[in-house]
Order: sequence, then structure tokens, then C-alpha cells
Amino acid sequence: MKYKKVTVAGGGVLGSQLAFQIAYCGYDVTIWLSEEQFVQVAKDKIDDLNKAYISYIKEMEKGEAFYHGIAKEGKFNKEKCLNKVERAYKNIKYKTDLAACLKDCDLLVESIPEVKEIKKDFFSS
Repeated sequence: MKYKKVTVAGGGVLGSQLAFQIAYCGYDVTIWLSEEQFVQVAKDKIDDLNKAYISYIKEMEKGEAFYHGIAKEGKFNKEKCLNKVERAYKNIKYKTDLAACLKDCDLLVESIPEVKEIKKDFFSS
């Protein structure tokens, strides 16, 4: 099976990082959030990741560092990487309706808080 559409359940620290990297790799990503109040929190985290990736790419261009999740060794292309960051940033979607997220989803990545009641509610829905 070829994956194209990925839903990341949870947009906290881990979920937002997973979502951005998955989107950077070219997949269509939707972040599912349990409540509308968490949408802006997730968007803020994605904003920060967008800036961080651009900063990492600048460091790579200067030869100051190398980030394996951004490019393969010997294959760094600044413009290509920046285009991937822009595409990832613009194309991540945010939804609070889990059924809508899963409707055409090929893969679900669970990244909700490690709280028993929250996990129980998520997995029983």
C-alpha cells in the first residue's frame, strides 16, 4: 500500500514535530485535535517548526551543521529543501472531527497525551 494521506492525532510537542516532518517528506497531513481551543496551539508549534527548518537549512548551506531529516548526505539542495518546507507549512490541515480526518486517511499516527483517560477516550471512539 502506498501512503499519501496521514493523520496525526495530537498537535503537541511530539505530534507537531511528527506532522511537520511527515509533511516535509511529501505526504498530505492532517492534525487531529480533540478541541477547537487546541488548533491555535498546534498552529503556533507548526509556525515555530517552519522557522526552525528554515534556520537549519541556512546552517546547512553555510556548512555549520547537517540535519539528516532535511537532506541526504551529499544531496543537499537549498532551494529544494526550502520548497519542501514551504509546501509542508502551507499544506498541513487542522481538524477537530476525527471521523473526517480518518475518512480518506491511509495512516494514523497517534500522539496524544500520555494520560490514561485521554488515551481511553481516544481509543474507544
